Amino acid sequence: MFDKPHADDPIEFKKWVSGLILWSSIWIWVLNQHPGREHRHSAWRVNFFMGIASTFGYVLYKAELMPDCAVTPILISYLLIDSGNNILKTVVWPSKESQKLPDFFIDLIHHFTCLAAALYCDFNAHRDCNGNGNPFIEMMLAECTTPFLSLWRCCGSDNTFGLSSGIVFIVLFISVRLIYHCWWVIPRLINQCHYSWTICTAAAVYTALNLWFTWGILVKTKSTFFS
Repeated sequence: MFDKPHADDPIEFKKWVSGLILWSSIWIWVLNQHPGREHRHSAWRVNFFMGIASTFGYVLYKAELMPDCAVTPILISYLLIDSGNNILKTVVWPSKESQKLPDFFIDLIHHFTCLAAALYCDFNAHRDCNGNGNPFIEMMLAECTTPFLSLWRCCGSDNTFGLSSGIVFIVLFISVRLIYHCWWVIPRLINQCHYSWTICTAAAVYTALNLWFTWGILVKTKSTFFS
């Protein structure tokens, strides 16, 4: 794990594996509740709870109440389970609930980029980077936007609750993912990690995807508020 002096402690690795198994089990259980793992509402439900758990994990880590070996498995397990479920319902057993192929590939690129960055930060960044904390956990704050996106998708824009969720999502997305991460956190991490190619590549993909998502948000916002 990243946190010194425990970075190479095998006990920390065992805790990390235990957390990965625990959270994977939780996401699988949540995903398989009614109406079932193949339905988009179940995926949104997992996204909702993952966003809450990741945000709380970030806060507890920053408050030094939880080690990184207990926090990063929250998101790593989600990335694995959600990717696996998307592959099953889009490629192996396609149905009317399957993602469109462009969305499927964008999700895979996003998930595997995040996964590579997380594993690098957990197991190699302590050798390459300066700083006082696991760099990936700083990026986990991005998931504070996810619960509101899930609520917006589930409730729609034709009611006050759904519309309010959409507005909060847009505000958080711009302030956290675009301004805080892209303009402050990422340049600092690249510098702290001495321009590691893993961090630079993940940062470039993360920024590009956020710009792509921003375009989609602007299109949806226009159709929601100005149509």
